[in-house]
Amino acid sequence: MPSPEDDPNERTSILPGSPGPGPSLTERDSPTGASVFPSRPAASAAFPATPEGARSARRYAVGHLAAEGFPPSSEVSGTVALLVGELAANAARHARVPGRAPGHGFRLRLVLVQDRGGVRIEVTDASPVLPPPVPGLP
Repeated sequence: MPSPEDDPNERTSILPGSPGPGPSLTERDSPTGASVFPSRPAASAAFPATPEGARSARRYAVGHLAAEGFPPSSEVSGTVALLVGELAANAARHARVPGRAPGHGFRLRLVLVQDRGGVRIEVTDASPVLPPPVPGLP
């Protein structure tokens, strides 16, 4: 299977000041087993773990949906903007942990899911390592 970088259906954006690309799923690797629009590429971008990074992720999602035919005023775009805003804010907040090198952020990935008529939103930590354990937590 080609890597996401070699896949013409995969579109990845790295924003200035963001961590580099990390591993991501392709449409054929859908964990839900759902079909996705094969002609519509997934949108993926990395963002810094900052409040501005969270705002940028939300704008990125709305822009991608607009390019796919869902204007910012649509219910789909409004719902995705709300969800991405919350997920990105949580990712930005929790990606900044003591002991982790600065610059690690989070990755947002959007996939239009054909048989469910929806959008799959993935937010992942862009760091290749786990954060250090917090004393007193299991």
